[in-house]
Amino acid sequence: MWIFQSNIGEARFGNELAEVNIELEAQIREHNLIEQFNTQVEQCIASKSNFGGEELILYTQQLVVLQKMYIELRTISAKRLHDLEVLQDFLQSATNELMWLQEKEEAEIKRDWSDKNLDLASIETYYEVSVAGLTLEMEIAIKLITYKHTYGTTMHQVDFSY
Repeated sequence: MWIFQSNIGEARFGNELAEVNIELEAQIREHNLIEQFNTQVEQCIASKSNFGGEELILYTQQLVVLQKMYIELRTISAKRLHDLEVLQDFLQSATNELMWLQEKEEAEIKRDWSDKNLDLASIETYYEVSVAGLTLEMEIAIKLITYKHTYGTTMHQVDFSY
């Protein structure tokens, strides 16, 4: 029976967003199977009335073991699913922040400052209008990056073994 052979606690999380997405999809499928298995556990509980005497005692003992293992498996699966979702969200947010920073950097790098026909008036207007907004955006981005870095450090320190 696969409930006794599950190795969810030993499964990988992935090091990159693409790997985490793959692991998350696999865990969603696995968790759905585990949830569906509850029907069979309930059938075993209902079948308890078919036994009597010594058989009932043995059946009940095995049923308790099954229920305990199933609850443990379902709990571990739900925790892994949650952890993968949190990790995916963190990696996606960090990726978005890095892309935003790269976009802002590229705009400045691509500008040809040596161009004799450089429209300084439009650049000055851009800076007058944009610098305040850009500064605010960067302050917010720095706060988000700092938060995500702290959150990532916290996640790294969390024991993900089950």
